[in-house]
Amino acid sequence: MVLIIGEGGPADGDSLQLYTRGRRRIENVMRRPRPPAAMLAARAAIEAACPQARMRTLDSRYNCMGLLFASRRTWIDPDQFFLIAEDDALRQLPRDTAPLPGDIAAYFAGGGPHAELIHVALVVGWTGPGHSTVDPELLSQFGADGEYFHHPSEIPSFLARPPLTVVYYTDRTNG
Repeated sequence: MVLIIGEGGPADGDSLQLYTRGRRRIENVMRRPRPPAAMLAARAAIEAACPQARMRTLDSRYNCMGLLFASRRTWIDPDQFFLIAEDDALRQLPRDTAPLPGDIAAYFAGGGPHAELIHVALVVGWTGPGHSTVDPELLSQFGADGEYFHHPSEIPSFLARPPLTVVYYTDRTNG
């Protein structure tokens, strides 16, 4: 493995010129696709761990942050979320407010002030007949293992470090 000093930063030629609305740079890393056999093995593992999840695509060139904030083109470390949220006017929804399509589900591991953001997903609708708006359907990129539609409680074990909390964010202006 080659060590790149400043990986994902402005000097990294394999990094996209990607910025927040506030014109601050979003560090990112362009990755090569995984071999097809590895992606098929990843699909089998995800489907075994999350039997209700539905695969959308088996692309490994971006992560969950790249899905939401870079149009499926690159990896963005989750530590960039709060920079993006601040500059792009994302705000946390109150617990009694149902998320709508276009909102973001943010998964935090650990509790209290030391909770770590480990995953983000896009709200695309609701999980189907018999479910209420408190059961949104999400679209996630699970690491480098492909995109899946899923219920908020159904995520692979490599993301499910307890205690796990899902918090919803929106950029809706309602005005």
